[in-house]
Order: sequence, then structure tokens, then C-alpha cells
Amino acid sequence: MTLSRMGSADQLFLGSDYSAQQGIVTYDTTICYFDDNDYMVYSSVNFGSSGSIKGFLINYAKSTDNGSLEIREGSGVNGQLIAKISPASTSSWHTYRTAYVGLLTEISGVHNITFVGKDVSGLMNLAWFELSDFTDRIDVEHARIPATEYSDQSGTRIGSSGNVGYFDNNDFVTYAQVNFGEVGTSDGIRFHYSKNNLGGRMEVRKGGPTGTLLATFPPTSTNDWQMYRDTYIGLDDISGVHDITFVAKDSSGVLNFMWFEPTKRSADLNPFVLATEFSDQSGLRSTYDKLGYFDDGDYATYSNLNFGPSFATKAIVVSYAKANTGGTVEIRIDGPQGDVIATFAPHHTGGWDTFVTAHIPIDLVEGVHDITFVGRDVQGVWDPRWFELSSQLLFTLETDYKVDDNDGKDIQCTYDAVKNAYTDQVYNRYYSNSGTSAENKFIAHLGVSSKDEAMDYVKNNLCGAAQHAMEGM
Repeated sequence: MTLSRMGSADQLFLGSDYSAQQGIVTYDTTICYFDDNDYMVYSSVNFGSSGSIKGFLINYAKSTDNGSLEIREGSGVNGQLIAKISPASTSSWHTYRTAYVGLLTEISGVHNITFVGKDVSGLMNLAWFELSDFTDRIDVEHARIPATEYSDQSGTRIGSSGNVGYFDNNDFVTYAQVNFGEVGTSDGIRFHYSKNNLGGRMEVRKGGPTGTLLATFPPTSTNDWQMYRDTYIGLDDISGVHDITFVAKDSSGVLNFMWFEPTKRSADLNPFVLATEFSDQSGLRSTYDKLGYFDDGDYATYSNLNFGPSFATKAIVVSYAKANTGGTVEIRIDGPQGDVIATFAPHHTGGWDTFVTAHIPIDLVEGVHDITFVGRDVQGVWDPRWFELSSQLLFTLETDYKVDDNDGKDIQCTYDAVKNAYTDQVYNRYYSNSGTSAENKFIAHLGVSSKDEAMDYVKNNLCGAAQHAMEGM
């Protein structure tokens, strides 16, 4: 059957719309038994004006591995190669997925084209294909791209839930025509993945599997192949429309993933970040909504966080759990060897599933930076759940309630003790060169106008409120 579609650049052909074939079997409108060197010719395919067609959408099913599909110009197996795909298994001959296959060379006008099976028996069942300008990707910044809508792959399989898995060493999957927008509109990729083992990493490359390396991401275990987590992979200086390839390295079963999307994390001042949304890590595992196994020397890095202008961000607020004692967390900028902007000693919270919130003052930082949390000194330093950059400037005073008490009042929480905590945590960090004394800055921080008012405020509003809260526990 010959079907001429000369009036439209975007065209859909059923598998059975061929004008000639060799070796295949047609069931209804679907091509089956498509084996090595079998082919179908489709006549009068209109590619429109130069550059208007970017590739093919190919709807297929497959229950085997290996093999490739060549798409050639002309009515035969020796014409110019214009596209190629190695289709992944879709888990069943009845489970159909749509691949986005980019053109290898620009083509315009009306041509016959030939689909040629290579290298395997049972290459695929072909339901339909469509010429496409990929506007659903090219015209949309930060489009979410399902893992199944690849343009080429090696070694992977599509799961029944729509994930791409079986990522072993050097396996890859490529996605055509991903739009990162104009300069400055993207700084990374949000990536939705699962993993039930340890080891391995993913390379993100521009172009094909040997293209320019943009980033390397080491996934953690998420405790189950069906337990998916978002992560954020920071990319530098990327804009425009590109093919993107994810390449597995170093182990078998590196990860499964469901989708990815370009994004710009640094657009948000004082962002809220889940602990599992790291861009680099060493030694950690994702446990539901937190990071665990945070031992001495382990770290997690989070890319492209916006601190804003100087003094806009004054602290980092963290939610964490801890069921032991000891250990510290270094907070560094620009990697695990970067400058330390704060040190935090997490305390026992009552259990690994009992979370508390801490407010950690930091040194002055401005602009966009990576943040790294580095564990020190013990095993099980903490389990962080989330953090956010904060414009609030707080300080803490920890005492042993009702130790050496006086008429039921904790004598450790005094004006001098609170002022000294403020001086150590705030004044010495930010205001030591301001020309104003620590006490005057402390009085201003409390929002009062004299030392007497400050002493009353500390006694009644700070120490008194803290004691009342403890008595109500």
C-alpha cells in the first residue's frame, strides 16, 4: 500500500503503510517478525523545507535485547543513512513506547525512505512512526523528558513502569534536542532515579556517549528499585538545544531512572533543599527522605545555591536526626576541600527517626556557590533530611536545665551567658570590625534601647520562655 502525504511536514505513518517490504509479517497495522536485513519502504515522505524536520517519533514494542534500526533515504537498503536507533527492550511485545530519534543529516523535500533491521531476529514490533520537528522539546524550556523517550541507547531496558534500567558499566542512553534555554536560564538537571545497591556513577555528556563531559553524578542507594528520589546535577555554562547522554560507569546496576528536566536552582534566593537532592556524595545512602551512613570523611555536595548579595544569607537551617553522640559537620563552599563557612556539632535527638531543626550561623558568603556538608570524627555523625538558606540571624545557648538551680530558676541562663553566646556566634563572625561594641550590638539585636531593658528581656522573654517550655515537656 502506498500512502502519499505531500501536504504536511509532520506526518504519521502506520507500520503497514509501506510500499514494499522483505521478510516482515503484518498484523492489522503493526509490523512484526522484523529480523536482520528485513526492510520496509515508505513512499513520498515529505521532510518539508530545510531544517524543519528534526527526526522521527517511533512507536514500538520489544521483548528482546540488541539489534538496531537503520533509516535510509531511497527505496533500498543501501541508501544514505539518515537516522539510526538501537531499540531497548520494552519488557513485552505488547508494551509500546515512543522513541525520539534525531536525524543524522539534514534532509528536505519528498523522499522514499527504507527501514532496515540489523543484527538480530525480532528487532521490534513497529506500530507507527511520525516525522517531527520536536517542538514539544525545542520550544519548551525546562521540559520534563520521560526516560523512555530516548533517541539511542546501549545495554539498557525499559521497565513496565516506564523507567529505564539495567544501567551497567558503559551503557548509555541519549536524548535528542533538549532545550536549556538562553544563556543563564539553566544551571543543572533534575533527575528522578532509584537504586538498591552501592557503587557506580553517571556521566552527563553533551552530544553522544563520547561527547563533552558536563558532570559526573554518584547515586546513593534509595533502598529499593521502586523507591524514586529527585536529585539535582549541576551543570556549568550550558544553553541552547543539545543532545544529552547519560553514561553509566564503574559497576553493574548503577541506577534506574524515570525522567529528567533542565532547571535553574540558583534562581531562588534562600532555597529549600532536600538532603537527597545532592549533586555529589561519598559514602552515603538515601533512606526514604534522608541521607544516612554519614561517617568521618563522608560528604554531600549541593550545587548552585544562591546566597544573594553580601549578608543576605546569614545562616543555614537544617533538619536532622541522630541516635548517638559525638562528631561534627563542616559546612564548606565550592566542594569538600573548599573554605569552611561554619562548623556544627549535632546532638542526640532521641533516635535516627527523631528529627530536630538547628539554625547554624555562617560566615559571609555572596553569590552562587556549591555547599558541601562533611562529616568528621565519628561514625554516624548525623542523618540530614533537608536544609535551607536563611536570612534570619539567630544564636543559641545550651544549658543543663535546673542544674545548680536557684529557687527553681536555671542560673546558667543569665544576661552575661546569653550576651557571650551572641558575641561568639554573631558579633565575632560579622561585626568585629564594625566599630560598635559587642554589648551595643547585642542590645540592638534584641530590639531594645538600654542594658536594663536588655537584661529584663533576657530574663523574662528568653530564659523564662525556655524554662517554661521545658516544664511543659
